[in-house]
Amino acid sequence: MKYNKAHQFAACGRRTPFSLRLRLHYKGAVVRWRYAPEVGSMRTRPNGHIWMAAEQFFNAAEHIWTDETVDLDRYVYPLVVNYAFSCELSLKASEGLVKFSEATPEGLLKAVNTESAVRGHDLHTIFIKLKPETQKAVETNFLASTGTQLIPLLKECSKYFAHGRYSFEQIGGSYSLSGVRNLAKGLLDSVLAYGKGSA
Repeated sequence: MKYNKAHQFAACGRRTPFSLRLRLHYKGAVVRWRYAPEVGSMRTRPNGHIWMAAEQFFNAAEHIWTDETVDLDRYVYPLVVNYAFSCELSLKASEGLVKFSEATPEGLLKAVNTESAVRGHDLHTIFIKLKPETQKAVETNFLASTGTQLIPLLKECSKYFAHGRYSFEQIGGSYSLSGVRNLAKGLLDSVLAYGKGSA
């Protein structure tokens, strides 16, 4: 299988950007941790892999947004979906779950499973399912980063992913492209700050 540069970094050892700092070796998917969890346990921590996926969807939307040769009217739904999905993944990255296997004699652990602690696509619903301390940290970081309150934007853009993805099922409606873009960027920065603070 061929990989482009972004895939190669992710597959061959690019470090995650915050507290879930693990080193992936592509073929063995071996993970080295700075602490030794219990075998078979699930830990809830900010998850750098989910955050990196959120960043990539944001970057895909930004590639369209910043291209002066592009008529944005022809890319409304891809923009909405990519920005909104970035928001979703950023929120989910704030509480990731990792299940561990037995350690090797060298002290290496294989990641059995990595996932988010919350499910769904509705942004406001995802947020209120997070732990209160996670909500407070993300909300505080968002305000500090953007100067904007998080909750009103979350509510405004809460269903953008589903509605944009299945736009042909919607009758009427509108989207705030600048709103969902600001939300996506703010959440990336806020969750990154939260992750670094949890390291």
